[in-house]
Amino acid sequence: MPHPRLTVLLAFLCWLTATICAGQQPLRLWYAQPAAKWTDALPIGNGRLGGMVFGGVEQERIQFNETTLWTGRPRNYNRPGAAQYLQPIRQLLAEGKQAEAEALAAEHFMGVRDHEKEYDAQKAAWLKQVQATTVAEAAASTHPWKPWKLPTPNGWESAGLEGLDGAVWFKTTFELPAAWAGKNLTLSLGRIRDVDITYVNGTQVGTDEGISKKRRYQVPAAVLRPGVNQLLVQVLNFYDKGGLIGVKEQQPVLVVYPEGADPATGVPLNPAWQYWIQDDKPPLFPSFQASYQPFGDMLLDFTQKGAATEYQRELNISQAVARTQYKQAGVTFTREYFASAPRNALVCRLTADQKGRISLSAQLQSPHKAQKVYRVDDHTLALAVQVRDGVLRGVSYLRVDAKRGKVTVTDNQIKLENADEATLTLTAATNFENYQQANVQPEKRVEQTLRNGSGKSFTDLKTEHIRDYQELFNGFSVDLGHSQNENLPTDARIKQFSPAADPALLALYMQYGRYLLISSSRAGGRRPICRASGTSR
Repeated sequence: MPHPRLTVLLAFLCWLTATICAGQQPLRLWYAQPAAKWTDALPIGNGRLGGMVFGGVEQERIQFNETTLWTGRPRNYNRPGAAQYLQPIRQLLAEGKQAEAEALAAEHFMGVRDHEKEYDAQKAAWLKQVQATTVAEAAASTHPWKPWKLPTPNGWESAGLEGLDGAVWFKTTFELPAAWAGKNLTLSLGRIRDVDITYVNGTQVGTDEGISKKRRYQVPAAVLRPGVNQLLVQVLNFYDKGGLIGVKEQQPVLVVYPEGADPATGVPLNPAWQYWIQDDKPPLFPSFQASYQPFGDMLLDFTQKGAATEYQRELNISQAVARTQYKQAGVTFTREYFASAPRNALVCRLTADQKGRISLSAQLQSPHKAQKVYRVDDHTLALAVQVRDGVLRGVSYLRVDAKRGKVTVTDNQIKLENADEATLTLTAATNFENYQQANVQPEKRVEQTLRNGSGKSFTDLKTEHIRDYQELFNGFSVDLGHSQNENLPTDARIKQFSPAADPALLALYMQYGRYLLISSSRAGGRRPICRASGTSR
């Protein structure tokens, strides 16, 4: 017989555990609307593959990446003779000459940047080529001008030109008030990345370089016309973000006003901007380190139309399972998503509470310009990508298995018609072997991954995934108290947050951090899959 005190102690501990568990709300993030942008999407990952789930109704987007897809190539990073500059750098620092020390280190001590030997000559040749186009030639309506909305404070990448570097022309107009006839004007364009050459009515009125410089150019009265005047801006972007970013100023931008007048009295430029990509292949910019790359997007376009009600998307961080559910035309649709570490795949199941209601087209796309989508077999679509700056290439396979219904695979999409439910399996691999070799076949890797998961039901895959994940997650728990705010959507909780009103949000935040670490980095991996979107470089 157990000792009476031990029996009482065990009973108390069981009661305490049950009380704590009963008082805790599920560890989850949840929202009453789809993600409007990448940072709103819900992350899933297995340390090798990462995905951002948007939860759209008419179109689902899962943006994904793979841990070994980078720019760069095997090369020698060491700068010959660097050691002899160590003591001079130390001496400059001792003398308080920080700027001189940094300049000396950058030129002679830091590692060799990729492309640095050839860059200056290639850049000069490229600039000569793109600047050979005259403003009259650029303004011609024969170019494929497209509509554009300004400003784009986070670069043109955030507005649809993801991964773009190069030369881009922008044009719009402004109306000259009759009272300003004969006056010089100031044109305010704000900040621009990186170089601009700006024209009014075909005459250059200014040029500058650097994101920190505010573009304010004098427009001579002799250049102006009564009524409508045309503005053209050639923007040269060599690396990273580009475009007219405008709004990061205290005074109005994208306006014209009489020289010396209050900018607030200015006339705004016509918001109906247009753009034309003149050249999207500038020379590769020198870099010390390689850059992590996004891989692609899986897009699911649903044939079911109509307004969605009872919408909810969530991420259960106790199980590492995301979920989207809504009702449309009287049918409740549910999607579940997870990133399986044992199977090295992103898995998604689609169900409905009525038979035969799952119909969609699935596509793969990528921000990398060198890409190809092709059919693998009757259930599988492939995406192949090649990074522009480097030797790495990757292949992703998307397989659809359906209960009832019809699956058709072409060279650009998978079409699913009238299924009761469907399971989508997405995997990806690259030719990366190690930092000195990039010569393996990614096709063989993804084929093997799909074979490893074949024959497994979604339920089996999900059970296996949760067990694997919880071996890492369940070793720690925390309870900071509870409140009614736990019933609110996560975005509403954050807006109303205070430690006293919602202590459980602090615990959720802590556990979410652990979830992200487990999902982005596993034992034996190379480094966290910390970025799942952004521009390809």
